[in-house]
Amino acid sequence: MRGPNVLFVVLDTARAATVFGDDAAEVAPRLTEFAESGVRFTNATANGPWTLPSHAAMFTGQRTSDHGAHAGTKQFSAGDRSLPARLGRMGYRTAAFSNNPWISPSFGFDGFDHFSPCWKLFSKGADLASIAKTEDRSEQVRELAGELLSPTGPQTLVNSLYMQFFRETYDSGARRTVRRMKRWFRSRDGDDDRPFFAFANFMEPHLAYDPPERFQREFLTDGQIARAETVNQDAWAHITGADERTAEEFEILHGLYKAELRYLDQRLGDLLDFLAESGELDDTAVVLVGDHGENIGDHGLMDHQYCLYDTLVHVPLVVRPPGDAGDRLRGATCEEPVELRDLYPTILSLAGGDPADLDALDSGGPDLDSATSRNVLVSDEADESLCSDREYAVSEYLHPQPEIGDVRDRYDEVPRDISTFDRALRAVRTPDWKYVEASDGTEELYDLREDPAETRNLVGERPAVADRLRERATDDLGPLEYRSGDETDIEEGTKRQLEELGYL
Repeated sequence: MRGPNVLFVVLDTARAATVFGDDAAEVAPRLTEFAESGVRFTNATANGPWTLPSHAAMFTGQRTSDHGAHAGTKQFSAGDRSLPARLGRMGYRTAAFSNNPWISPSFGFDGFDHFSPCWKLFSKGADLASIAKTEDRSEQVRELAGELLSPTGPQTLVNSLYMQFFRETYDSGARRTVRRMKRWFRSRDGDDDRPFFAFANFMEPHLAYDPPERFQREFLTDGQIARAETVNQDAWAHITGADERTAEEFEILHGLYKAELRYLDQRLGDLLDFLAESGELDDTAVVLVGDHGENIGDHGLMDHQYCLYDTLVHVPLVVRPPGDAGDRLRGATCEEPVELRDLYPTILSLAGGDPADLDALDSGGPDLDSATSRNVLVSDEADESLCSDREYAVSEYLHPQPEIGDVRDRYDEVPRDISTFDRALRAVRTPDWKYVEASDGTEELYDLREDPAETRNLVGERPAVADRLRERATDDLGPLEYRSGDETDIEEGTKRQLEELGYL
């Protein structure tokens, strides 16, 4: 029996407080409208606060300490147990469209029939973004000559020019990505009755914020727009105190962040409209999720590192099953704790797999039972959302990124002591409480009902609550450990891109 199509879309760096907030209808009208056609999860927690560990959790059903991909080990290997590999064995035609260099075969995200690195104009060819920035002219010539004389030299040259001068002249890739996705949908052989699994990562809400001006005007005044280009968006300069932002500047950054989401929302609506007009949307299970959030001055931080506050790990999640199941679940809301790793068995279940017998789809590798709770969030056969039987959700941050020493080296002066960020973190989140423990022995506890912004640490006032949540995490995952780093071989062009995004 043919399974339904599956569309899995990650809104990179989208936080729940903004996407599901009081002004959600202005920030993300199409997503808000679409959420009414499926199940909205109001307490979805990312298993990691940044791209690599969070995506690895969704692609394997494992937490960071189990799949092992974090800032210290910047790669994971799921092999035949990865989400696209499993779906491929179930008869799916699989494709990925990624705008984030972390989400690429180079870092373990393989197993797709088709992979489109949307930061490149051509999939083939080396990425030479680094050549134009190499100060030594003779070194530039040597590197360029070696690559241009290779079989993929022409594509390499065009990719280099595209990366340097054209890639982000309009957006962070959403327009090009939706166009590529439409082309792929149209290109499928009419005689091929296989359902599709299409994955996409969109980068618009990620630093640096530079949305098209007409979307800025929805959230900023003319004066703020005029100032926007002068606001320093270097997250690490702010965190170190080398060049801190003012409250007025953060107001502008908040407006730009919302404008990025508003623009992406329009592109997402365009994609959904295309599938509806082609007659495929009704037979497509759709998952829309943020992989992590963003600090925009919150807790004295920018970007999405060094903490596990809800600004980073509380993310939007909407799941709409296909056909009659989608109609039955229309407008449902789940307020119970869920983890993004739950999307792994959920997507397999929506595709027709039996979540109670996922190992039957395996072709080897370590047993995942101990690391993967079979927590299916939505079923295409359920009369209502299965939601979650979790009492709590766990997030982990096992190694700082970027390295603390590397951040210090960027600036002549670092007024703030950032050595406190050189630690591992683990958070346990219930609907009422948030407990965070660090490898340096410090602890935090927040009453999420009374203090959703996590500003008042109650660990000294409510030690019994902290003890209970710490024990749950220890029983589930063992003692918290700072994971040491190792040298990961990253292709130079990709490394430069990740540096520009603030990851390295």
